[in-house]
Amino acid sequence: MALARWVPFETFNEPLESLVRRTFGDFGSTLLSSQGAWAPALDAKIEGEELHVRLELPGIDPDADVDIEVENGVLRVSGERRDEQTSESDGWHRREMRYGSFERRVALPEGVDASSVRANYDAGILHITVPLPAEAKTKVKIGVGNAKELKS
Repeated sequence: MALARWVPFETFNEPLESLVRRTFGDFGSTLLSSQGAWAPALDAKIEGEELHVRLELPGIDPDADVDIEVENGVLRVSGERRDEQTSESDGWHRREMRYGSFERRVALPEGVDASSVRANYDAGILHITVPLPAEAKTKVKIGVGNAKELKS
């Protein structure tokens, strides 16, 4: 057995995942691969009279694996990214892709008509368009006063 110099703070520069895998081996990999521990990236912006929500969902069949609902003023996108079954003999040296169920929620302005929400999927991106109600489109300028005005 070779001796190695121990540098106590060197491990803080490594990602926690690497440290766990190095310490616990295959058992550490099992600990880190919790199902449902991922969420797709989400972008949301208001453009004109619509809210546009985009989710990054590559490799997912949106018809079979994704549910889109509007309930109580919340847009809810949930689903599952399924992992193909592999064995030790498949030759994987490293697996970083996350699999399992996911859920993302976006609060909507009051008065959104759920039946007017549209969604399409192209090139791994799920794009959801939510027409905004008339009252959500108004813009009100808020003035900023000083602390003395707030006390009175």
